[in-house]
Amino acid sequence: GVAVNPNPIPGIDVASYQHPNDKNEDIDWKAVHGSGQKFALIKATESDSYENPHWKYDVDQARAAGMKVGTYHFARVKQSAKAQADAYAKVVKTVGDDSLPPVLDLEVATDNAQDKSPLDAAGVQRWVKEFTTELEKQTGRPTMIYTYRYFWSEQMGDTTDFKDYPLWLAAYQDEVPTELPGGWEYMTFWQRSDSGNVNGITGNTDERRKKSRYKRSCHCKRDDKHKNE
Repeated sequence: GVAVNPNPIPGIDVASYQHPNDKNEDIDWKAVHGSGQKFALIKATESDSYENPHWKYDVDQARAAGMKVGTYHFARVKQSAKAQADAYAKVVKTVGDDSLPPVLDLEVATDNAQDKSPLDAAGVQRWVKEFTTELEKQTGRPTMIYTYRYFWSEQMGDTTDFKDYPLWLAAYQDEVPTELPGGWEYMTFWQRSDSGNVNGITGNTDERRKKSRYKRSCHCKRDDKHKNE
């Protein structure tokens, strides 16, 4: 079974969606921390060309409010893995080592909603290996993988090649997931909801253990055995 921390640490993940007026000040990070949220995972990049215009502000303000911070990259696996790792590595190095592990957000095998030809499982596996290897080479830090069961079993062929990487699992349920994909034995983060109300943020947030990009906000739980990562 999955080892469960009886006292998980709550946090959220956010993206540009949590800035509905396209202003940095749309999020009041002092209020977020005051509501009991201890950490924030912030979307920084997507593909090799998109950068969240608010990520630096969110990182700085969440940190100033007393929260542990981390960032994530939303993967587009039909585009260059190295170019995406290059772009995200700049973010990771800017945020510094006193942060949560860098995250690869892995949930689609297509370029966009209109693309009906996903990359096959072997291709996605090769892409993830190239991205994670390059990111660690440039930053010196292992990558945490964010995914959900169906994607890993279908689009990744349920490979166990990444079972030693930290896992952030999206599983929208009340009970702690007892079956994990890919040979993982535990989750570092569990995203248990893609909608939730948090003081200081307009609209929904993902309750973490993570999510972002498709209006998800993370109401997450963190396994504190990894609290120093």
